[in-house]
Amino acid sequence: MEQFAAIAVDPQNIASNVGVHGQVFTVVNDEQYFYPDMMRGMIIDKQKNMGTDIHYYTGSTTGTSRNNEMCSQYAPITWQVDRQCHMISASSFDKLCHDMLLQRDDMKDDLYPHGSRELVMDSLVANNAADAESLAAAAAAAEAPAAEAAPEEAPAAEEVTATEARNGNLRA
Repeated sequence: MEQFAAIAVDPQNIASNVGVHGQVFTVVNDEQYFYPDMMRGMIIDKQKNMGTDIHYYTGSTTGTSRNNEMCSQYAPITWQVDRQCHMISASSFDKLCHDMLLQRDDMKDDLYPHGSRELVMDSLVANNAADAESLAAAAAAAEAPAAEAAPEEAPAAEEVTATEARNGNLRA
């Protein structure tokens, strides 16, 4: 408990120690797709290609209490999202809700669907998204001997005011 208390002292400690796993499911009435322990996190099953094709990116918390004007104090959060959509039984979610109610922390407010945040404008989005292939390529490049080349200049960042950003292109 002391470890959690130390993390909670500063919101940035939470961002540095917490990440989000995401998976997308098609809910079916078929017990062949039952997963009994969703409380433990992302379902990883190599035979069914679950939790194996992951996209990593920096984001923020979710929900409607934050937007392009009011940022989350818990940022940046590392998101790890399964790129595939998987079948899962409805009873898996029944079991998840049951398990949530058994937790020491009160999770009853997490048993119903919540709203989602407005989309973030391109000008406010991090540019450090990665997937397993790009991470492997970067690791291989780091191990290869560096070639003598002139350093490239980074393109100048556009100056965007908050008003321009709010009225700008939303990320689709």
